Amino acid sequence: MCAGDGFGHDGKYDSSPGIIRKHIESTHPSSLKVKKTAHLYEIQNLTFDRLKSRYSDIPDMNLYEQDSKGWTVNHIDTKPSDCIYIYADPNSVATLPITPEFIQSLTPQTLFLMTLGCNASGCKRMRREDREGWLATANMVADAIHRRHDMLLIWLTKDDHQWAYIMSTPQVWAQDQLAGAIKKGNTLWPKGVEGLSLKIHGREAISEKFKDLFLTKQENSNQLQIAL
Repeated sequence: MCAGDGFGHDGKYDSSPGIIRKHIESTHPSSLKVKKTAHLYEIQNLTFDRLKSRYSDIPDMNLYEQDSKGWTVNHIDTKPSDCIYIYADPNSVATLPITPEFIQSLTPQTLFLMTLGCNASGCKRMRREDREGWLATANMVADAIHRRHDMLLIWLTKDDHQWAYIMSTPQVWAQDQLAGAIKKGNTLWPKGVEGLSLKIHGREAISEKFKDLFLTKQENSNQLQIAL
């Protein structure tokens, strides 16, 4: 979802479509046992043309010039036992293509990673009503996590654009994945990264961090005063 043009800055596999291609073409013995198919959606015409020029030669990468908002798991041909991984990577949270229908279509074998650019392109200056809608979407995702899964919320510390990521993962892996993501993130972002687990830290901790990401400091302060 929100595939972009697939251009890699440091090499062939460092864009989102490039990473997907790497997994599709993997010759690792364990990977060869699994049939892998990717579906990439990009609505912008020129961006799609660049994506197509780079990836149309990969048989198992299906490219669609259309908006991914409104897409659900039911749009692809799957069997009940198929594992599905969804990556939604918009330029900002304002274009995150997540709908109630999308959430309702998730199967117990579906995992996801979603990018939240909570102040990318100045989103915090947009109407509060819009930002509260994004907050409601994030909470909807958190409330839909399967009982065998956990949700991790990871964000860049002291980042003006407030980039953050939410991902679902099997609960048995969650603690190790959270620690690994923070450790790796600390090597990539000079100010470090932080994170929370839905099952370890609790729903209230996730909710409070969502408010911090989507609302301004003044709005959060006003809400605290009303609560008191």
